[in-house]
Amino acid sequence: MSGLRGVPVPMQMHKNETSRELKILPDPEAVAQTAATRILALSSAVLATQDRFSVAFSGGSTPRRLYEILAAPPFSEQVAWERVHVFW
Repeated sequence: MSGLRGVPVPMQMHKNETSRELKILPDPEAVAQTAATRILALSSAVLATQDRFSVAFSGGSTPRRLYEILAAPPFSEQVAWERVHVFW
């Protein structure tokens, strides 16, 4: 379902999720920073109870800034990359 800019769009929820939130961010840098923070939080939470964290990343140039953020300190030092399975 599509929506107007700034208008929340309903999303189908995964069976284990209780809610979703749509965030409208001001620019691509904020999107990349928010995504990196979310990946760090999710990986930490999963790795606290499981042996590995799996994530699928998009190709192309759109997510390039996200990858730069994840590859540099402090994110590169806070993610247990040896326990992360990355898919493209």
